[in-house]
Amino acid sequence: MVSKIPQEFTSEWYDREYFADLEGKAFKRPNGSIEHWGYKNPEGEFLGAKEIAEAWKTMFQPESMLDVGAGRCTFIAYMRDVGIEAEGFDFSEFAIKHPYPRCKKEWLKLHDATKPWPYKDNSFDLVTALDFYEHIYTDDLSFIVNEMYRVAKKWVFLQIATIGGGSGPGIHEKGYILKKGEPIPIELEGCAVAGHVTVQDASFWYDKLDRENWLPRRDMVQWFCSLVPNNIIKNWLANTLIVMEKVAEAPAKKNVEVSSKKRKMEPEGVKISIVMPTARNENALFDLEHMSIFKPTIKSLKLQRFPHNQFEFIVADALKFKRPSLFEDNCFQNEKLDFKVKHVQVESYWLTRGMWAIAAGFNQGIAHSSGELVLRLDDCSSLMVFCGDCCKFDPEYLDKIWNWHKKGYWPMSLVVYYRGQRMAVYDEMYKKYCREMFKDYGEQDVYAYKEDSERKMKILNKMYKDKQILRDSRWEKVEQSPNGWIIAPHSWFYGYSCVPLKALLEVNGFDENFDSCKSLEDCDLGYRLAMAGYKKKFILDKRLNVVEYHHKSCNPEVLSYRGKPCKCNYALMQLSITRRRYRANTVKLTKEDLKFIREETCRYPCSHHHGEEYDLDGELWHDWVQHQHTFDLKEEWEKNR
Repeated sequence: MVSKIPQEFTSEWYDREYFADLEGKAFKRPNGSIEHWGYKNPEGEFLGAKEIAEAWKTMFQPESMLDVGAGRCTFIAYMRDVGIEAEGFDFSEFAIKHPYPRCKKEWLKLHDATKPWPYKDNSFDLVTALDFYEHIYTDDLSFIVNEMYRVAKKWVFLQIATIGGGSGPGIHEKGYILKKGEPIPIELEGCAVAGHVTVQDASFWYDKLDRENWLPRRDMVQWFCSLVPNNIIKNWLANTLIVMEKVAEAPAKKNVEVSSKKRKMEPEGVKISIVMPTARNENALFDLEHMSIFKPTIKSLKLQRFPHNQFEFIVADALKFKRPSLFEDNCFQNEKLDFKVKHVQVESYWLTRGMWAIAAGFNQGIAHSSGELVLRLDDCSSLMVFCGDCCKFDPEYLDKIWNWHKKGYWPMSLVVYYRGQRMAVYDEMYKKYCREMFKDYGEQDVYAYKEDSERKMKILNKMYKDKQILRDSRWEKVEQSPNGWIIAPHSWFYGYSCVPLKALLEVNGFDENFDSCKSLEDCDLGYRLAMAGYKKKFILDKRLNVVEYHHKSCNPEVLSYRGKPCKCNYALMQLSITRRRYRANTVKLTKEDLKFIREETCRYPCSHHHGEEYDLDGELWHDWVQHQHTFDLKEEWEKNR
């Protein structure tokens, strides 16, 4: 017997042997032996389809559904069971003529997905495609994705066989792409017998599915996995699950020029300046090393419904000297952006010492701001120091913060954390990640690392339960509010927060005395704004969310210092509070101020060893005292007008 693997998979391949025959399709192994594969499912039953249908109904609440490449249409019957007007199509004549027994033939269509789909625009609340896209040749992918999005009103749910998974007789250990009419290598027959012609990793599919008006919803994937027992979707979990949500109507091609003119007719003038400091290499996203750290932010800004001529993106970059053309001609990765980008080189004495300069980065971004409202993009974790360069917004994010601002409030955002393409959960992988990060940053203080790391891990163990989704610690308080928002204390001022430019200039920006060490420069700003009279301004709204990706530490060539810090930033913050000083960077610290900082640094909570963790008598302390940067931020801002 010889194998019957064709050079092109047409509808005839998906016959009784493929779906129902107990022997299945023949294929050849590299050693010459002949084996068989098929679904071997005479009735077309799928154990667990009931639970999956109920999960979809809970998550998406659809009234209508289309199953693409529906096979024998089992899921259509189960969706009908839970009250959804479901239908589907497949190009296999056998599957349509011999459907799952409970599926009525009027719910089905015989149709080839590579031809225009016989449905109107926005016909279905939910479109599903299960074990479908791996069967599609790359030449047809763009057309099929466009048709899928055209008929989908709101949601798309996909399950795709990818590298490391598969539904054939073997695991897809390596990716491959087969072309129509080309001979199939014998080493691939064991995978290709299932009709799989495009087997790649998840990132390949996210790229192919990328459209301006559709967003990936990995949190919905996580929700789905929590609703359906893992034993039911074991094979699906080995593959790739993707949920996409429509966030706006795609502009018709004939209206592109009209839309452009309408955008130009919006009132002129920047309203929101988005400031993001960074000292991180571009490939610093964990499990997404192929992706630029700026791509998630740029993509989400492109999706904003807020007029694009009314916001600007300011990247205060300690590494601009290494990547001067990153945003050249207002482009990113060879694409012209329709919102203004300013790429600013951060200058600070502490960078020349290989030390932290977060406050300087923010201030230099503020000095280039043109907007009435300044949005700070940085981390919001009180336990790990991340700089704000790995984040992602929802499409109405800027509208929401502007609406709060017009009501007289300063909105802050709640954060969900991701590792690669998946929502991060508190498990052994995350604990390992934390220890590595603590160790990396702890190398700046080799004397205190071990105890500090253990103390932080104990705090995390109290904050999170095993397998708990990792979210901003402030979520719980907001969710308890019947309004879905709260007026937050100024001590919570950290991470993805907004402040009017006028107020920032009044308090003279972030306190650059905090530089050389890490953390608390944001909380200090919150306290100083309150002391300046801006109380009960800070709003936390559960509808204001961002995603932050786990990322690697900053470029070691920039942050090269390894040794003790010279002071504790908590002591500096206490100095501002005790002295009631709301304006920073204005005068140098007095001898009494320096004495206060030294004494506070030697006490708990700054120190667990009476100050031994700090270089209070060394060259670095004296260097810090000598290099206090004083300036008037308003004057710096006016220079850039």
